[in-house]
Amino acid sequence: MKESTLVTNALRFQSLRELLLISYPQKLLGKQLGEFSCARDSDIESFIHTKAIDYERAGLGRTYLYLEGSAEKTKLAAYITIAITSVDYTAVSRSRRKKVLHSKPGRDSQNNFPGLLIAQLARDDSFDGSVIDGAEMIADAESLIEIGRQTLGGMLIYVDCKEHMVKFYQHHGYELISKDEPVHGLYKMFKLLPKIPLFMQ
Repeated sequence: MKESTLVTNALRFQSLRELLLISYPQKLLGKQLGEFSCARDSDIESFIHTKAIDYERAGLGRTYLYLEGSAEKTKLAAYITIAITSVDYTAVSRSRRKKVLHSKPGRDSQNNFPGLLIAQLARDDSFDGSVIDGAEMIADAESLIEIGRQTLGGMLIYVDCKEHMVKFYQHHGYELISKDEPVHGLYKMFKLLPKIPLFMQ
């Protein structure tokens, strides 16, 4: 999967980093990101309006945009953000750790385990699933993560989501790490990735 490519229904899939590197007009980029609307989740809207570019420049995450149109008429249809994270397992029971971490070295003695985080996954209110749906977006996020882990390793994808998104992620193979009350309104979920073969078959 390339950083910039065509996807279905004439949307372009392009990294925010790529736009910054090619000196895409900052005023225009800010305007296009600022027009993104998500009435259901103000945090998702706020991130793309005010934080995404700073996160990109600081190396805290990578944001990928689904764009409709061209040049100055571009409309942001959806976006995903991926980041590196570490999850605190201090309050997670030993049996639950085994379920999540399987045979990961240090499973019972360590309290923090790294993974890749799908930090944001959002679609603009003016677009529906016929243009880009959640299944396509999560598949793209996981494809990007797979590219990275072929080089760097890794076994877990994490997601922080609000209650209304829990069933969506469960449908795509994610599980709750804990059934306790959410932290700051967010549920922590995970997907265990298959092991990367060490030898050619």
